[in-house]
Amino acid sequence: MMGRARTSLLRLEGAWWMMRVNIWMAIMVPAGSFAAADSPTPLELLAAVLATVLAGGLAVVINDILDRDKDEVTAPELPLPSEVVTLLQARVFAIALALCVIGLWALASTTFLGWVLALVVSGVGGILVVLYSFAKPYGLVGPVVGGVAYSTIPVAAWAAAGGGVGPYPIEIVIVYAVLIGTGGIIHAAIRDVDSDGKVGNRTVAVRLGPERALRLGTGFYLCSTACVAWAGVISSHAAAGAALSLATALTVLYAHRTAHRRMTGLGVGRVTRVTATRPVTLSRLACHVAMIAIVSPLLAAVVGAISLVVLPLQVARYRARIYCGGLRKELEA
Repeated sequence: MMGRARTSLLRLEGAWWMMRVNIWMAIMVPAGSFAAADSPTPLELLAAVLATVLAGGLAVVINDILDRDKDEVTAPELPLPSEVVTLLQARVFAIALALCVIGLWALASTTFLGWVLALVVSGVGGILVVLYSFAKPYGLVGPVVGGVAYSTIPVAAWAAAGGGVGPYPIEIVIVYAVLIGTGGIIHAAIRDVDSDGKVGNRTVAVRLGPERALRLGTGFYLCSTACVAWAGVISSHAAAGAALSLATALTVLYAHRTAHRRMTGLGVGRVTRVTATRPVTLSRLACHVAMIAIVSPLLAAVVGAISLVVLPLQVARYRARIYCGGLRKELEA
């Protein structure tokens, strides 16, 4: 009995890691909520963050289910191809996540209409994630589809908060999210450049090579920093917006230089490339924090501090349990 219970807990952990809990999604929620005419209460904001995290996790689980055959070649260490989680368990987990998302958006919404709109927008995001799985082989099309899917996060938060126009219009946040999301997906695909071509995924990294893909993704990040300045002008904080935009752009450029140097010095391999590109991944945090700081410098500081603590711990744990096979080895023991 204890053996069966332990196995169930380990498989549940595997399902949790399938979500690859994305802190970037959580950080996008305040940017969308603050664009609404009325600011959400702390409880509503927390519910929106949790709904977004689980919705993002659901999208990743769906993506893994759709890509399970290709992942056997490109990412055999993931829970599905490594059989830490079965296909049936993944589907049940996806349904459970969907039900939780529905309930959390109800808590986050100020009106019934806001709840419905938040669910609709989240549903559109889910559809776009499915389309992204099929768009991967088509170069830049895949990242753009993923970037548009990413933009549904702040829109859902804005709808739940009641919509309207706040310090800055939601359109600025949408443009920002598409740019930063597209760049992030381009960077993320660099880790699989050695294997994606073998399964027909003609990603930007496969087509251009890792170094040029790194530059292109960084270019999208730099364009997103202009949205920070734009939001500052609209919200009557032009000087702060310009300063934050410049500081963020310099951070992105420094991170790019560091990542490029690591890529040329560390060699090849999925784990190696993840390590090499980590500086540009972290520079995305600076972009998000700057966007929040336009409205709430205090919240931006808190979010930044928490993220700097949580991200390294999450990366280290995921690497030990999934990349290095710690979870799979425990199940086989």
